[in-house]
Amino acid sequence: MTADVENIASPKTKVAPSFQDGTLSNSFITIKIGSDRKDYQVHKDLICFHFPYFDAAFNGKFKEGEEGVLELAATEESIFWLFLDWLYFGKLPERILCSDENDDGEAEEGEDDEYDPSPAYELHVFADRYNVPELRRALMEKIRSAWKAQERCLPSNEEITWLFNALPESSTLCKLVVDLFAYRFDPAADEKRDIKARSQLPWNVLLKLVLRTAEVRATYAGNMDFDGNCGYHEHVTAEEREACESGDKEQD
Repeated sequence: MTADVENIASPKTKVAPSFQDGTLSNSFITIKIGSDRKDYQVHKDLICFHFPYFDAAFNGKFKEGEEGVLELAATEESIFWLFLDWLYFGKLPERILCSDENDDGEAEEGEDDEYDPSPAYELHVFADRYNVPELRRALMEKIRSAWKAQERCLPSNEEITWLFNALPESSTLCKLVVDLFAYRFDPAADEKRDIKARSQLPWNVLLKLVLRTAEVRATYAGNMDFDGNCGYHEHVTAEEREACESGDKEQD
């Protein structure tokens, strides 16, 4: 499929298909995952409703629509499992920020080990690649809440570099890690691995970090809320943001 994901329209505003009201048909499509091309059967109605990319592939004039098969060779099976959990059950794993932890909750990576991005980051990249704002918003809520609770204090230099290489600079996740860095960065707390990784940060990212650090420390003393929850939600209209902010205040 050669369609431009960015130019595919967002999903319709109609109600999602469901088993309960009989709107979810028994029509399935096959998605081949990873270099092994492992087959997964997914309800066509469901995936096409949430994914403009797949809707265009399976309901357009592409070969995928004729054959009912799409290959996602660059997607790891473990990330696709997380996606299916969200697609069918609206579920994201409880422990989604830390990629490798021991019994003490500390990362097991050694100083010279290759950086392994967290499942949350990889799933966010998946949602960005295939244009799924619903999934990106769900992930942002979980990531932001975990960081606010200090479950993970600060994104590492390697994480920041990986994210900016994997996502567009306009990504809300890139925005969040820059805000977190600006608010919480303490060079004295960096370990050898982080100090070594400083040189890997692209110059445009370094500039963003420096400028945002100056702005945050001058403006948001002691308050991590920055733009509030809605600053990371990708709201399309002012009315949508206003309704979301009203809901947040009611929950508070």
